[in-house]
Amino acid sequence: MNLAETCEFWARWQPEAVAMSQSGRHRTWSELEERTRRIAVGLRGKGVTAGDRVGILGANALSWCELAIGILRAGAVVVPLNVRATTSELAYMVDAVSLSAIAHDATLVDRYEPLAAERPNTLRIALDDRAPSDITLSALAAQGHDLDPTIVAGIAGSDPAVVAFTSGTTGYPKGAVLTHDNVFATANNYTRTEGWDSGTAMLCCVPLAFTGGVINNFLITFVVGGTLLLEEFDPVTALNLIVSWPVNAMTGVPIMYEGIASAPGFDSADLSSLGTAITGGALVPAPLLRRYEAKGVYIRQAYSLTEATASTTVLPRSHFLSKRDAAGLPAPHTRVRIVDGGRREVPVGEVGEIAVSGPQVCAGYWGDPEASSAAVADGWLYTGDMGTVDADGFLRVVDRKKDMIISGGLNVYPAEIERVVGEFPGVGEVAAVGTDHERWGETVAVVIGGPGVADVDLAKLHEHCRTHLADYKLPRYIVRSTEALPRSMSGKVLRRVLRDGLDTSVAHRTPAR
Repeated sequence: MNLAETCEFWARWQPEAVAMSQSGRHRTWSELEERTRRIAVGLRGKGVTAGDRVGILGANALSWCELAIGILRAGAVVVPLNVRATTSELAYMVDAVSLSAIAHDATLVDRYEPLAAERPNTLRIALDDRAPSDITLSALAAQGHDLDPTIVAGIAGSDPAVVAFTSGTTGYPKGAVLTHDNVFATANNYTRTEGWDSGTAMLCCVPLAFTGGVINNFLITFVVGGTLLLEEFDPVTALNLIVSWPVNAMTGVPIMYEGIASAPGFDSADLSSLGTAITGGALVPAPLLRRYEAKGVYIRQAYSLTEATASTTVLPRSHFLSKRDAAGLPAPHTRVRIVDGGRREVPVGEVGEIAVSGPQVCAGYWGDPEASSAAVADGWLYTGDMGTVDADGFLRVVDRKKDMIISGGLNVYPAEIERVVGEFPGVGEVAAVGTDHERWGETVAVVIGGPGVADVDLAKLHEHCRTHLADYKLPRYIVRSTEALPRSMSGKVLRRVLRDGLDTSVAHRTPAR
């Protein structure tokens, strides 16, 4: 069974059950099946064929999910696009996977409009029926009724379903190829470990543009036949939905759980339905864990990455507090090992690189065989993250991939920042590091050096960054260095040394995001 068959399956089994809801607007499974079938027919009529990549650039909405399902039913591939990406970042992604079509809503026209004229063969779809386009989503859904059954039957489990862009450790994002089998493997993991089924009500407040949104929230709920509740994150709305629906599953970053706990009415709210409360990216403070525990909710850590279809380890409920610093145990059919620089397994308790093997490991990176073979070899995904496994088999992540910065739960890779800053006149050397931030956990600081660094206009440099980087990637602090940046024997900049010695009190401080 592939993802393209899923909607028809659940429409037959539970036609009147709610498949999706947003702000009081519901879609039953029978309604979703009818609409997405028509969208698939419309896409085929517009020339979208099996294996074509279709990008979606839009805020969380029913239309986003309906189009994604229609794309899959047409035999094509869903490519989520970061709604916070700049035009130049989008241009790279659009071209990297050769999009046949791109959908966007009116709020994001300014991001894609400059690219449209240069890409006349890329079909433009208006998600909200208001954006400039070649065709609207509503018009697509009115193109026809009967979907050629051979299209769905011809989709193999090993075929790409989603190309999800990761932040690039080389300065450019890479498109991880997630197959139909990969997504079903992740769904199986959550079914086995969390008991997700057609009774699951998932509160989705994380962007669908990110793997955690499109996979863990949307597609896995879709596969198990549950109900997806789409909302932009607002603590009061989230709390009210958890209580009133009631919601029994939520995945998010710690700041979301903190916000909900601060919402009026939290202390008296009945949250006992929330059986799955998973987080990642940062450690949840013990007092917050205990506050939720008092209400019967066990917030637990998980670890994964896009290349493992967002499913690797999760902490069992029974250990949510005793091992709160652990990222959990491997999911079903998943192996985790810790290896040294020669990719040999190290003894229990020693630090090394985290390697993952299982049916959820991606097929590689789109159009990048060199990066694919470096990351996935002999059935193992080498993550670049550093960790340990204890005697009980629990994984702990001790260092983050390639000095990655996590700001508000979002991954920021220094190489992306350094590529953009290094393009600015007068900048000879540049290094980006993370530094503490009272709200976002971490924010970006850059250190620049070189013979002409004294003449660099830092305000103009910031504007240059604003043009080419999403807001959460923008440097908050810029430091001039009159000395050469510290480097290792191999010539690599020692970011850890810079981070440890960073003095933000003498830095140029840019406007907050």
